[in-house]
Amino acid sequence: MASILSPIPFTMWAIDIMRILPTSTKQAKYYIITIEYMTKCVEVKPLSVITKEEAEKFFLEQIISRFEITKVCVSDNGTQFVGNKFGKFLHHFGVQQKFSSVAHPQGNGAVEANNKIIFQGIKKRLGEAKGRWEEELPWVLWTYRTTPRSFTRETPFRLTCGTNALVPVDAGLKSYRMKVYNVEINKFGLRANVDLLEEEREAAHQMNVKYLLQATQHFDSSMKKRSFGIGDFALREVAASMPTKQGKFHRNSEGPYKVI
Repeated sequence: MASILSPIPFTMWAIDIMRILPTSTKQAKYYIITIEYMTKCVEVKPLSVITKEEAEKFFLEQIISRFEITKVCVSDNGTQFVGNKFGKFLHHFGVQQKFSSVAHPQGNGAVEANNKIIFQGIKKRLGEAKGRWEEELPWVLWTYRTTPRSFTRETPFRLTCGTNALVPVDAGLKSYRMKVYNVEINKFGLRANVDLLEEEREAAHQMNVKYLLQATQHFDSSMKKRSFGIGDFALREVAASMPTKQGKFHRNSEGPYKVI
Protein backbone atom coordinates (compact mmCIF):
# COMPACT_ATOMS: atom_id res chain seq x y z
CA MET A 1 0.00 0.00 0.00
CA ALA A 2 1.36 3.45 -0.94
CA SER A 3 -0.09 6.92 -0.32
CA ILE A 4 0.65 10.43 -1.48
CA LEU A 5 1.53 13.21 0.98
CA SER A 6 2.09 16.90 0.31
CA PRO A 7 3.83 18.75 3.18
CA ILE A 8 3.34 22.17 1.51
CA PRO A 9 -0.32 23.28 1.39
CA PHE A 10 -2.17 23.83 -1.89
CA THR A 11 0.56 22.33 -4.11
CA MET A 12 -1.10 18.96 -4.83
CA TRP A 13 -4.78 18.34 -5.61
CA ALA A 14 -6.61 15.17 -6.58
CA ILE A 15 -9.56 15.43 -8.94
CA ASP A 16 -12.34 12.96 -9.75
CA ILE A 17 -15.87 12.79 -11.13
CA MET A 18 -18.60 10.88 -9.31
CA ARG A 19 -22.04 9.81 -10.50
CA ILE A 20 -24.24 9.62 -7.44
CA LEU A 21 -27.96 9.92 -6.80
CA PRO A 22 -30.78 10.30 -9.39
CA THR A 23 -31.08 13.44 -11.48
CA SER A 24 -31.40 16.43 -9.15
CA THR A 25 -34.10 19.09 -9.31
CA LYS A 26 -31.55 21.21 -11.22
CA GLN A 27 -30.82 18.37 -13.67
CA ALA A 28 -27.41 17.49 -12.25
CA LYS A 29 -26.38 13.83 -12.48
CA TYR A 30 -22.74 14.01 -11.41
CA TYR A 31 -20.35 15.98 -9.28
CA ILE A 32 -16.71 16.83 -9.79
CA ILE A 33 -14.59 16.80 -6.63
CA THR A 34 -11.07 17.89 -5.70
CA ILE A 35 -9.19 17.37 -2.45
CA GLU A 36 -5.99 19.07 -1.34
CA TYR A 37 -3.57 16.50 0.06
CA MET A 38 -2.17 18.49 2.98
CA THR A 39 -5.12 20.40 4.47
CA LYS A 40 -7.78 17.90 3.24
CA CYS A 41 -9.72 20.87 1.83
CA VAL A 42 -12.49 19.70 -0.52
CA GLU A 43 -14.22 21.53 -3.37
CA VAL A 44 -17.25 20.07 -5.16
CA LYS A 45 -19.47 21.20 -8.04
CA PRO A 46 -22.61 19.45 -9.40
CA LEU A 47 -22.65 18.80 -13.16
CA SER A 48 -25.35 17.89 -15.66
CA VAL A 49 -22.83 16.69 -18.26
CA ILE A 50 -19.23 15.46 -18.04
CA THR A 51 -16.84 17.12 -20.49
CA LYS A 52 -13.20 18.18 -20.61
CA GLU A 53 -14.41 21.79 -20.78
CA GLU A 54 -16.31 21.42 -17.51
CA ALA A 55 -13.24 19.89 -15.85
CA GLU A 56 -11.05 22.79 -17.03
CA LYS A 57 -13.59 25.41 -15.92
CA PHE A 58 -13.94 23.82 -12.48
CA PHE A 59 -10.18 23.59 -11.93
CA LEU A 60 -9.66 27.19 -13.01
CA GLU A 61 -12.52 28.67 -10.95
CA GLN A 62 -12.34 26.52 -7.81
CA ILE A 63 -8.61 25.85 -7.46
CA ILE A 64 -6.38 28.26 -9.38
CA SER A 65 -8.53 31.38 -8.92
CA ARG A 66 -9.35 30.74 -5.24
CA PHE A 67 -6.11 29.31 -3.91
CA GLU A 68 -3.06 29.43 -6.18
CA ILE A 69 -1.50 27.78 -9.20
CA THR A 70 -0.88 24.32 -7.87
CA LYS A 71 2.11 22.14 -8.72
CA VAL A 72 0.51 18.72 -9.24
CA CYS A 73 -2.93 17.44 -10.26
CA VAL A 74 -3.66 13.75 -9.67
CA SER A 75 -6.53 12.03 -11.47
CA ASP A 76 -7.67 8.63 -12.63
CA ASN A 77 -7.71 7.62 -16.29
CA GLY A 78 -11.18 9.01 -16.95
CA THR A 79 -11.78 10.33 -20.46
CA GLN A 80 -12.23 13.86 -19.08
CA PHE A 81 -8.63 13.89 -17.82
CA VAL A 82 -6.81 11.68 -20.34
CA GLY A 83 -5.86 13.33 -23.60
CA ASN A 84 -4.15 16.41 -24.94
CA LYS A 85 -6.87 18.98 -24.12
CA PHE A 86 -6.91 18.76 -20.30
CA GLY A 87 -3.17 18.07 -20.27
CA LYS A 88 -2.47 21.21 -22.32
CA PHE A 89 -4.70 23.22 -20.00
CA LEU A 90 -2.66 22.13 -16.96
CA HIS A 91 0.63 22.58 -18.81
CA HIS A 92 -0.35 26.18 -19.64
CA PHE A 93 -0.30 26.93 -15.89
CA GLY A 94 2.79 24.84 -15.24
CA VAL A 95 0.82 22.10 -13.44
CA GLN A 96 2.20 18.56 -13.59
CA GLN A 97 -0.43 15.92 -14.36
CA LYS A 98 -0.22 12.51 -12.67
CA PHE A 99 -2.48 9.49 -13.05
CA SER A 100 -3.52 6.95 -10.44
CA SER A 101 -4.69 3.39 -10.84
CA VAL A 102 -3.69 -0.09 -9.81
CA ALA A 103 -0.98 0.17 -12.42
CA HIS A 104 0.24 3.43 -10.83
CA PRO A 105 1.02 2.67 -7.16
CA GLN A 106 0.99 6.25 -5.87
CA GLY A 107 -2.77 5.82 -5.51
CA ASN A 108 -5.64 8.27 -5.40
CA GLY A 109 -7.26 6.98 -2.23
CA ALA A 110 -7.76 10.45 -0.72
CA VAL A 111 -10.39 11.57 -3.21
CA GLU A 112 -12.07 8.15 -3.22
CA ALA A 113 -12.32 8.19 0.60
CA ASN A 114 -13.87 11.66 0.57
CA ASN A 115 -16.28 10.59 -2.16
CA LYS A 116 -17.59 8.01 0.29
CA ILE A 117 -17.87 10.57 3.11
CA ILE A 118 -19.81 13.05 0.97
CA PHE A 119 -21.98 10.33 -0.57
CA GLN A 120 -22.94 8.95 2.84
CA GLY A 121 -23.56 12.47 4.18
CA ILE A 122 -25.97 13.20 1.35
CA LYS A 123 -27.82 9.91 1.84
CA LYS A 124 -28.30 10.60 5.57
CA ARG A 125 -29.77 14.05 4.95
CA LEU A 126 -32.04 13.13 2.04
CA GLY A 127 -34.22 10.32 3.30
CA GLU A 128 -36.63 9.62 0.44
CA ALA A 129 -36.12 12.91 -1.40
CA LYS A 130 -33.27 11.64 -3.58
CA GLY A 131 -33.61 14.38 -6.18
CA ARG A 132 -32.68 17.10 -3.67
CA TRP A 133 -29.05 15.98 -3.23
CA GLU A 134 -27.75 19.11 -4.97
CA GLU A 135 -29.54 21.39 -2.48
CA GLU A 136 -28.18 19.37 0.47
CA LEU A 137 -24.60 19.27 -0.85
CA PRO A 138 -23.48 22.64 0.67
CA TRP A 139 -24.54 21.47 4.16
CA VAL A 140 -22.67 18.21 3.74
CA LEU A 141 -19.55 20.10 2.65
CA TRP A 142 -19.87 22.50 5.59
CA THR A 143 -20.06 19.56 7.98
CA TYR A 144 -16.99 17.98 6.37
CA ARG A 145 -14.95 21.20 6.47
CA THR A 146 -15.69 21.89 10.13
CA THR A 147 -15.18 18.35 11.45
CA PRO A 148 -11.69 17.26 12.57
CA ARG A 149 -10.22 14.64 10.24
CA SER A 150 -8.69 11.51 11.72
CA PHE A 151 -5.64 12.01 9.45
CA THR A 152 -4.65 15.39 10.93
CA ARG A 153 -6.73 15.86 14.14
CA GLU A 154 -7.67 19.29 12.73
CA THR A 155 -10.55 20.59 10.63
CA PRO A 156 -9.90 21.33 6.94
CA PHE A 157 -11.32 24.82 7.58
CA ARG A 158 -8.70 25.59 10.25
CA LEU A 159 -5.78 24.27 8.20
CA THR A 160 -7.00 26.31 5.22
CA CYS A 161 -8.06 29.60 6.86
CA GLY A 162 -5.99 29.57 10.07
CA THR A 163 -8.86 29.72 12.57
CA ASN A 164 -11.88 27.73 13.72
CA ALA A 165 -15.12 28.23 11.84
CA LEU A 166 -18.10 29.90 13.52
CA VAL A 167 -20.67 27.10 13.29
CA PRO A 168 -24.46 27.67 13.49
CA VAL A 169 -24.67 26.34 17.04
CA ASP A 170 -22.29 29.10 18.20
CA ALA A 171 -24.59 31.77 16.82
CA GLY A 172 -27.84 30.11 17.86
CA LEU A 173 -26.89 29.38 21.49
CA LYS A 174 -24.77 32.51 22.03
CA SER A 175 -21.61 30.63 22.92
CA TYR A 176 -18.82 32.18 24.99
CA ARG A 177 -17.01 32.97 21.77
CA MET A 178 -19.94 35.09 20.62
CA LYS A 179 -20.58 36.75 23.99
CA VAL A 180 -17.02 38.09 24.38
CA TYR A 181 -16.65 39.16 20.75
CA ASN A 182 -14.79 42.43 20.29
CA VAL A 183 -13.74 43.83 16.91
CA GLU A 184 -10.21 44.92 17.90
CA ILE A 185 -9.49 41.83 20.00
CA ASN A 186 -10.79 39.67 17.17
CA LYS A 187 -8.40 41.30 14.68
CA PHE A 188 -5.49 40.70 17.06
CA GLY A 189 -6.54 37.07 17.54
CA LEU A 190 -6.78 36.46 13.79
CA ARG A 191 -3.28 37.85 13.27
CA ALA A 192 -1.99 35.60 16.05
CA ASN A 193 -3.67 32.60 14.46
CA VAL A 194 -1.97 33.35 11.14
CA ASP A 195 1.42 33.51 12.89
CA LEU A 196 0.80 30.04 14.37
CA LEU A 197 -0.69 28.54 11.21
CA GLU A 198 2.55 27.15 9.76
CA GLU A 199 3.34 25.41 13.06
CA GLU A 200 -0.15 23.89 13.17
CA ARG A 201 0.12 22.73 9.57
CA GLU A 202 3.46 21.09 10.31
CA ALA A 203 1.97 19.29 13.32
CA ALA A 204 -0.99 18.17 11.18
CA HIS A 205 1.39 16.90 8.52
CA GLN A 206 3.35 14.85 11.07
CA MET A 207 0.08 13.41 12.36
CA ASN A 208 -0.91 12.57 8.79
CA VAL A 209 2.38 10.76 8.20
CA LYS A 210 1.92 8.75 11.41
CA TYR A 211 -1.68 7.86 10.53
CA LEU A 212 -0.79 6.69 7.02
CA LEU A 213 2.15 4.66 8.33
CA GLN A 214 -0.16 2.85 10.73
CA ALA A 215 -2.74 2.32 7.98
CA THR A 216 -0.06 0.94 5.66
CA GLN A 217 1.19 -1.48 8.30
CA HIS A 218 -2.37 -2.65 9.00
CA PHE A 219 -3.10 -3.10 5.29
CA ASP A 220 0.15 -4.98 4.62
CA SER A 221 -0.37 -7.26 7.63
CA SER A 222 -3.80 -8.31 6.31
CA MET A 223 -2.46 -9.27 2.89
CA LYS A 224 -2.34 -13.01 2.31
CA LYS A 225 0.02 -14.64 -0.14
CA ARG A 226 -1.74 -16.83 -2.67
CA SER A 227 -0.18 -19.13 -5.24
CA PHE A 228 -1.69 -20.51 -8.43
CA GLY A 229 -0.88 -23.82 -10.01
CA ILE A 230 -1.29 -25.23 -13.49
CA GLY A 231 -4.96 -25.73 -14.26
CA ASP A 232 -6.18 -23.08 -11.77
CA PHE A 233 -8.43 -20.23 -12.89
CA ALA A 234 -7.66 -16.59 -12.08
CA LEU A 235 -9.00 -13.10 -12.79
CA ARG A 236 -6.88 -10.25 -14.12
CA GLU A 237 -7.19 -6.59 -13.05
CA VAL A 238 -8.47 -4.43 -15.89
CA ALA A 239 -6.58 -1.43 -14.47
CA ALA A 240 -3.28 -3.30 -14.80
CA SER A 241 -3.85 -4.69 -18.28
CA MET A 242 -5.88 -1.86 -19.85
CA PRO A 243 -5.66 1.29 -17.64
CA THR A 244 -7.55 3.52 -20.10
CA LYS A 245 -10.54 1.12 -20.23
CA GLN A 246 -11.42 1.31 -16.56
CA GLY A 247 -14.19 3.39 -14.97
CA LYS A 248 -16.64 3.51 -12.08
CA PHE A 249 -19.21 1.44 -13.95
CA HIS A 250 -16.81 -0.94 -15.66
CA ARG A 251 -15.78 -4.33 -14.33
CA ASN A 252 -12.66 -4.30 -12.17
CA SER A 253 -11.41 -7.61 -13.52
CA GLU A 254 -11.58 -9.77 -16.63
CA GLY A 255 -11.48 -13.50 -17.16
CA PRO A 256 -11.35 -16.08 -15.80
CA TYR A 257 -8.06 -17.21 -17.34
CA LYS A 258 -6.62 -20.69 -16.99
CA VAL A 259 -3.06 -21.08 -15.75
CA ILE A 260 -1.11 -23.28 -18.17
